[in-house]
Amino acid sequence: MIKVMIVDDEVWALEELKDILRDHSAVVGTFDDPVKAVEAVDAFEPDVVFLDVEMPEMNGFQVAGEILARRPQTGLVFATGYSQYAAKAFDLEAIDYLLKPFQATRVIHSLKRIEKRFAVEGRYQPRGLSLTVRRELEGMKLTQVWLSKNGLLRMIPVTSIDACFIRKAERCTTVIAEGVAYHSSQGLQEFVAQYGANDLRRCHRSCYIRPASVYSLKPGKDRTLWLRLFDWPEELSVSRQYRQKILDELEVKKNLG
Repeated sequence: MIKVMIVDDEVWALEELKDILRDHSAVVGTFDDPVKAVEAVDAFEPDVVFLDVEMPEMNGFQVAGEILARRPQTGLVFATGYSQYAAKAFDLEAIDYLLKPFQATRVIHSLKRIEKRFAVEGRYQPRGLSLTVRRELEGMKLTQVWLSKNGLLRMIPVTSIDACFIRKAERCTTVIAEGVAYHSSQGLQEFVAQYGANDLRRCHRSCYIRPASVYSLKPGKDRTLWLRLFDWPEELSVSRQYRQKILDELEVKKNLG
């Protein structure tokens, strides 16, 4: 029997989905706290997670990204009370949407669709999630981001991000926020597209900074620059390609060599 987790900050929705699904699947966990749900994914190993889209200060797509980073084979079904988020996605094989209030027949149909994929491919493969998410919710402003520090997930305001970059030999993205280094399971470009498109500026092929967080600049070799951020001890490199853009952004008039 397929294993299911349910994540929704509304208790009535949790109980309603659980009542519908328990006769057709093994409900291994229900969570009204999405952070706890993500932390439990490795232990419960669900085949499918039913996720609410609208949750306080975050949304189900952020939760989905964290779940897929841990278990990419997990099937995902999003739930929403707003049809404009769902209309274009009902027929997608990679993602399914359910409208609230739930209809038992629709919920069961969604589950059967995923079960069928399991039977054919051995597991569900939700490909193209990030692209679909951006197309469906490109108008939704994300104000919080989940970042990891010492193995624990923390919710950080997007406005507190000072810089993000990828170090050599590392696959995860390092994110600096108020002088603390966190890590994101997303790639650098995906992270910036989702959380920093309006406020972060590229200073190197592997680094973005928030101009307002820059404390000082000094010239480097071959018309490169080095910058420092408030509350962060390491210097960050500005390559020749992005040198003038950074100077213009910071309104630096003086020639730095």
